[in-house]
Amino acid sequence: MSVPEILAREEFPNNSVYLDYLYAHPSIPYNSFEEFLTYVDYMAVNANAVNKAKLILRINKGNPDSQLFTISFDQKMEPKPVVESMDKLMEELVAANYAWLKDGVYCYEFYSGRENKWNPHIHIAVNSIGLAPSKMTGNIRCKIKAKKLEDTIYNVNCTVAKKAGSRHLDYVRGDKTDSKDQNIQKDNKLRKDLKIKEYYEI
Repeated sequence: MSVPEILAREEFPNNSVYLDYLYAHPSIPYNSFEEFLTYVDYMAVNANAVNKAKLILRINKGNPDSQLFTISFDQKMEPKPVVESMDKLMEELVAANYAWLKDGVYCYEFYSGRENKWNPHIHIAVNSIGLAPSKMTGNIRCKIKAKKLEDTIYNVNCTVAKKAGSRHLDYVRGDKTDSKDQNIQKDNKLRKDLKIKEYYEI
């Protein structure tokens, strides 16, 4: 199939996030902006997970959706047993080699709120590869069931920040507001006592 000539820039919406991608890939077949969008949609649906991630990164100019998963554990659990449960779950998730977890980071936290309440949880931060949050939380719940942790985990939540780049990854790595200083200090002390890293990269 012959490649149509590059469409005039004025035929595309002003400040379109597609422009740079379009002009960097002149071999893409299209006759109109609508046809180009159809092509991009087709690629996003049919590409494998890694290529889909690269496509979305290009379209968003390097700013994909940032996603933060919070896995909350039974607040009645003592530190050592809860960390053992956290380790079991994360070992299972990492071993599954899910595409959406690629290049993600995670951390174990134990205190939250202004009252510095005992609230053990795992944060996992990733950049979107186009999967719905329900699909990814579904993966997590499957591993919770596989490791028989249903009685120790009471919630799995996902927060999405649109085109936020590394915002949630930075958060998991320790870039938090001053209002969380006391919780951070208590978390760090417990991590030190239990020989836990501040965060882990996947």
